[in-house]
Amino acid sequence: MSKEPFFVCKNLSKSYGNHYGVKNMTFSTNVESLGFLGPNGSGKTTLIRLMLGLISPSEGSISLNVEPEEIRVVSEKPVLPLEMTIDEWVDTIEDWHGKLVQNIDIQANFGLEGHWKIKNLSAGQNRKAALMTTFYGKSKLIILDEPTNFLDIISREYILELIKEHVETTGTRLIIATHRIEEIRLFAHQTIMMREGQLLRAIDTYYSVPKYYSLQVDDEDKFVELLTDYKLDFTIIEGYGKLNFRIRPSSGFWHLLSKYAKDGGSVVSLVEIDEIREIIEEELQWSKK
Repeated sequence: MSKEPFFVCKNLSKSYGNHYGVKNMTFSTNVESLGFLGPNGSGKTTLIRLMLGLISPSEGSISLNVEPEEIRVVSEKPVLPLEMTIDEWVDTIEDWHGKLVQNIDIQANFGLEGHWKIKNLSAGQNRKAALMTTFYGKSKLIILDEPTNFLDIISREYILELIKEHVETTGTRLIIATHRIEEIRLFAHQTIMMREGQLLRAIDTYYSVPKYYSLQVDDEDKFVELLTDYKLDFTIIEGYGKLNFRIRPSSGFWHLLSKYAKDGGSVVSLVEIDEIREIIEEELQWSKK
């Protein structure tokens, strides 16, 4: 791949009256997979519409170094031809983009019958029909905006794995906009964290490592004694009837847990907190979804 950035924005703003969809954003990247992470209304969809040229900036500039015909887009609210059947939709996709790149039956894998009309599909089935377009022809960039909205948890996990396999096999770039941390962890090499139209932080996420561990135990007094003995870096946060211990990663941490278990103690919960979750908890304080 070229060393030149494939996505660049400089002092980019998009205003709607007194409201900014995107405000004063400067950023460039050449990573293979880019994530936009933020709650609803943070500016993710506006940024995608700007990069595709669907709307114009109020200030600044944005460029995407990929030809339009080499891009596959699944928007947050895809509009499909309602009177078509699934078979007709597949024929249309092939006319637009070409045949399936991989030797898999996407239609069968997505559980969509050929005679079904798009207008009669559920919200989840409609999402699957829209996502089918990403698997056809030779694209250089796939853009997904909240790709798993309306999908049940089983379909979500399965389809995400299919997309990941497709991206890795074909070498296409990916931009994913989502409010789901697990989707960022699955795909993104770099993540733009957004809030109220602004770039809060850009972080490398492909090799994200734990910042600390958050855990609860059944014998808090005994655990505090061990923490003191092992001289670990920790803080204690009072929860609802339980203490949350936050401990920095170290070999001593795992030795402590082993000792605690041998002495009859039990860890009630253990959560790995990386940079993404730390920012969310300490700065954004979003509701966990």
